[in-house]
Amino acid sequence: MKISVITPTYERPEWHENLYGVFCSQDWPDKELVVVDDSAEPSPFFSALADDRVIYRHARTRLPIGPKRNLLTKLARGEVIAHFDDDDYYAPDYLTWMHGELAQHDAVKAGGFFILSLLHDSFAYWDVVEQAPHHYKMGPKEPLSLIPVKDYSATARESFRTNFLYGLGFSFMYRKAVTEKVGFGDKHWGEDHDFLKAADEAGMAVRVVHDRVGHLCCLRHGEGSTLFPQYLIPAFLFAELFGAAGVAYVERVKLLLAAKKT
Repeated sequence: MKISVITPTYERPEWHENLYGVFCSQDWPDKELVVVDDSAEPSPFFSALADDRVIYRHARTRLPIGPKRNLLTKLARGEVIAHFDDDDYYAPDYLTWMHGELAQHDAVKAGGFFILSLLHDSFAYWDVVEQAPHHYKMGPKEPLSLIPVKDYSATARESFRTNFLYGLGFSFMYRKAVTEKVGFGDKHWGEDHDFLKAADEAGMAVRVVHDRVGHLCCLRHGEGSTLFPQYLIPAFLFAELFGAAGVAYVERVKLLLAAKKT
């Protein structure tokens, strides 16, 4: 069975070689990478790449993220679609793990995952299903802070939970048949939440799973959505969980970020 890894990207050509490396490292044998890029100029890396497992499309006009995802799913040739962001770390067994979790379901997403914030020099874990009295706030351009979820109203706490229960599309995997019934909305933000919620409400089997052994790590480095983990973890455990390959990926990211500052 072919799995199509799909990635929307915009003005981040420096990340593309890392994205391709993470894709190539996946131990699932039958896979392809589909990238839609609406940057001002085509990606130098993907434009020069000769790999028939890769479909790269450069859009000449700026597109909201929803239509980009719809285009990606149309280009995908696999029976199963997996979302990769261009800057997160997916361990070599990630596709195999997620496909096993998909099982007889129509869609699956990670509801518990690790976070490495280079911006806050912190390693963390977020379980979006369960709430703690306090959550840490990891914003892209602000210091790490602690928010008292316990003091929110019942309505606000439930909204806080459901907003992320269906969202965080960097970890989605679903059968392509889902896209024949549900599409992504014409919007720049929240299209992933609306897509998965609509699939659930349409009666499709949606499953939330937790990574507790190191299949997936969301990286924060000054860009991206605000995250709200409950738990801070000793940084040395990153190497224990993600191994040499994960450590090497982070070192490449640090070099990339340092190069952007010069």
